[in-house]
Amino acid sequence: MASVLEKVGDDARAAALAKWMAVFAVAPGASQIGLQLNEISDEADADTRAHGVLEDVFARKATSTMNIRASAMLMYVAWVRKEAPEIDPVPISESTMYRYLTHLKETKAPATRANSFMQA
Repeated sequence: MASVLEKVGDDARAAALAKWMAVFAVAPGASQIGLQLNEISDEADADTRAHGVLEDVFARKATSTMNIRASAMLMYVAWVRKEAPEIDPVPISESTMYRYLTHLKETKAPATRANSFMQA
């Protein structure tokens, strides 16, 4: 029987993987992982297979790291969609990245936000 801590850890990891699924769904054709996830999306066991793909991709990453970096990417995507809807958020261009980082600086976002985005 799994301990309560293992269950919480599993739930946190599943939540982090779900965030990454959302990141790759923004532009499935922009990465090999997105293409792979898109390829299996119509299969009967698509959710299970997608979870397995992402678990393999992020196997060596700590759950907290996965969560922080996925959150940073999703905040960037939300910003692009609001502030520059004419631009595709992914793949990330240097000029769009600069605009976003400038926005973070001008709005006095926590310094960790820009750092997390750059690491993602």
